[in-house]
Amino acid sequence: MGLLAVAPVTRAEVDLADLFAKTNPSVVTLRTYTAAGRKLEQGSGFIVDKTGVIVTCLHVVADAATVEIQTSDESTYVATAVIRSDKGWDIALLKVDPLTQPPLKLAPAAAVRIGAGVVAIGSPLGLGNTLSQGIISGLRPHEGKYDLIQVTTPISSGSSGGPILSAATGEVIGLTASTYTSGQNLNFAIPASVIADELATLDEPFERKLEDFTPDVKRALAEAKKVRSALELECTEADALIINTTIQDAITSGVGIYNNGDPLACYRIYEGAAYKILFRLANRSPTATHVLETALLKAEAVDNTTQISGTTGTAAKAWILRYAFDSISGIHGRKPPTP
Repeated sequence: MGLLAVAPVTRAEVDLADLFAKTNPSVVTLRTYTAAGRKLEQGSGFIVDKTGVIVTCLHVVADAATVEIQTSDESTYVATAVIRSDKGWDIALLKVDPLTQPPLKLAPAAAVRIGAGVVAIGSPLGLGNTLSQGIISGLRPHEGKYDLIQVTTPISSGSSGGPILSAATGEVIGLTASTYTSGQNLNFAIPASVIADELATLDEPFERKLEDFTPDVKRALAEAKKVRSALELECTEADALIINTTIQDAITSGVGIYNNGDPLACYRIYEGAAYKILFRLANRSPTATHVLETALLKAEAVDNTTQISGTTGTAAKAWILRYAFDSISGIHGRKPPTP
């Protein structure tokens, strides 16, 4: 009997895996909250200074009273201040207690070349520290002395603020900032030179303080973590993807409609998404089923006197489902699929 030939692992594959292993610990997931503990945004960031400085996109933290930071080992911290921000470049530096993970190294401007290979690490749809690969596909004029970097690395909601790294050196080429959803792989990064300029101002007074969670919010978050742990163990990766993409699609559609003054239409979108998840999961996750069914029943019982997040009526109904979505989205799923 002859021996089966095993395809050799290419050098590029080995290097990419090694690059991820070295840089991944320095990339973080950010979740932002109001003073009352209502979740606002989720995004990405990475460590850029050993004293405890994290860079992210300003739009992720602009309205936050509290910013929670989760590292790749799932440890959590709370940022104490916004050190600096630049609205024109959509960039912000956050202060946290010094972390054990090393800061990522910023690449020189000469490393930004069209056609150069790059990788992105971020938390698309809440899936923490996801790796994607592409190239620098263009340089686009921007206000000031630097160009915006166009890349082909796939980007989704939640990736904002993560690093774009040189595939050759692992150094930071740029900061994931935006994407054109109407096109394919038309994504943009803030150049590392902008980050370097902001870091040069660390000795100046901080821009604004951030708050820690109140005791009531801490208790609520502790309960939410129990739900999250149960979901991770119950769901397969395929089921987690159903949950995350269905919720993200609903929120993307619903938020704009809600903000344009039609909370009923937003609620109907959220309601449809909840039933879609329940149907597609077919009771494979008792925790997700319980959370969504409870939220739907609570929303049905809302009347014009019910106060949810400062709203009543159909707006309150929408917020009930939004809170339920926030509690179960972003899971990875650890349970293997049924054979």
